Amino acid sequence: RYRSFCYKILTLYILADYKESSMISDINEISHNAISFTWDVNDIAKIFVSVNCLSTDFSAQKGIKGLPLLLQIDTYTDMRRNSKPAHRATVQLKVFCDKGAERKIRDEERKALRKKGGSGGAQPKPQFQLPVQNPLGIVMPGQQANMMQPNSKRNEIVLFKASSDLSSSVTYFAPEMAKKRLCDTDGNEIPQKIPRHDPNTVLLYVKSPEAECFDALMLSKSNLAGLTEAIVQKYKIRGDAISRIYKKSKKGVLVNMDDIIIRHYSNEDTFIITFEEKGGKTKIVLTEV
Repeated sequence: RYRSFCYKILTLYILADYKESSMISDINEISHNAISFTWDVNDIAKIFVSVNCLSTDFSAQKGIKGLPLLLQIDTYTDMRRNSKPAHRATVQLKVFCDKGAERKIRDEERKALRKKGGSGGAQPKPQFQLPVQNPLGIVMPGQQANMMQPNSKRNEIVLFKASSDLSSSVTYFAPEMAKKRLCDTDGNEIPQKIPRHDPNTVLLYVKSPEAECFDALMLSKSNLAGLTEAIVQKYKIRGDAISRIYKKSKKGVLVNMDDIIIRHYSNEDTFIITFEEKGGKTKIVLTEV
C-alpha cells in the first residue's frame, strides 16, 4: 500500500504476510517506491496491492491538478546487474474514493434507484463498491473473456498492458542516494556546497580575564602542537617554556589538553586563558565559558 512521502513521491509498504498474496517469496524493499520478489513462472502468482490516499491526490478536480499513479511490474530472468527485463507491464490505477465521496456516491445511487422504481415502498439497499477497488492482475491469454463482467461497470478487471520499451531504466527513490546525487529540474547535477568547516583546522575564541573581547585562535593543525603554536604566535611567548596546557570545564573539572579533545570537542569553543609561571615554566589553563 502507498502513502504520501513528499511531493510526487510515494512510499511502498511491504505486506509480506498478507493473506491475499500467494506463490511469491524473497520479498525485499529495494527502495521507497519499489519491491522485489521471486516467483515460479510455472505457477500462478497473486500479488495484493492496496492504495491509501486522499481523493484529491490523484483526481482532476476544479482547481486541482491530478497526479496519475502507475504500477509497473518488470520480470527478470537474468539477475546480473544492468540486465534488461524479459517482460514489462504497466497499469494506471483509478482514483481512491474517500469516505465523503463514498457517501455522496451512495446517496446518488439511492436517488437513482428511487426514481427508477417509483416513489412507493422501501427500496432494497444497493450493492456499493469503491471505483478504485478494481482487482489488479496479469491475465493470461484465453482468460480475459471469462474474467470480464459486462454487467458491472465498477467491477471490471484492470489489465496490465505489456510495454515494448525494455531499455528505459527505472527510477528508484532512496534518500541515501538522493542526497549524494541531487539534480535540479533541468536534470543538471547541483554542485555540492563547500563545507564551512575544514576538519583539519580548529577555531577557538579566547581572552584574558581583564580583556573586554575574545581573540580568535586558528589552529593550523587539530592537535596539541597546533594549539601550542597558535598560543605562541598570539601571546608572544616561548614554546619551550610551556609546561602544560589544561582545559577547565564549566563544572570545574581540570583535564590535560590532548589531540582528541582539541579535534572533537573544542571547535569554536570559548575560553578564558590564564598563564601561571613557576620555575621558568608556564602553565596555561583554558577555562570554558
